[in-house]
Amino acid sequence: MATYMRQRYLLMTLDPAHIGTGGYRLGRVDNSIVREPGTRIPKIPGTSLHGAVRSYAAQLYETPEAAGQSQDKVADPDKNPVCYTFGYIKKKQDSDETKAYSGVVNIFDANVVLFPVYSMAGPVWVSTPERLRDAGFTVEAQDNEKLLEMTDSGAAMLTWDRQDALNLGWLMVTVAGKATIEAPVQWQDDQRWKIIRGFRKT
Repeated sequence: MATYMRQRYLLMTLDPAHIGTGGYRLGRVDNSIVREPGTRIPKIPGTSLHGAVRSYAAQLYETPEAAGQSQDKVADPDKNPVCYTFGYIKKKQDSDETKAYSGVVNIFDANVVLFPVYSMAGPVWVSTPERLRDAGFTVEAQDNEKLLEMTDSGAAMLTWDRQDALNLGWLMVTVAGKATIEAPVQWQDDQRWKIIRGFRKT
């Protein structure tokens, strides 16, 4: 029997998300964005998601004292479902001794899988074969060699038939061919994936 069970979730932001690092720099964006160290692609840290999910769970279970960084006001955190799930830190009364429990849930970073971009042909969802496959998607192309060469050449594979270059307004992208993308089984009936998958060009 496995000690841990891993679950993946497909999230879609309805409004622009800006997760800042707390620092400032000169440029178009004053508050710098949290990015992955290697790729520099924006991400949502697991700690940010952990706090948001914990706050929602505390409201759902009507125990607002269980939200936040300190749970001193929780009478019995061991029996509180929010504290048990997400962990807690509590100082004993009349003592400097602190009791800490890490919880049973670990929330990791949320990575960008598909990103909407404006184009002269309408909005398109942009990703890479590597990122899609890491998320459990299946990516197949009519010409798999072109799919392997796509990253180096700067060309793009589309999910619809198109021969002309794709104009993103600020960048012309050469079309290398057509690719087929299938979501993991648990996401195939997800409404958010249906919206993306149902988007077709003529």
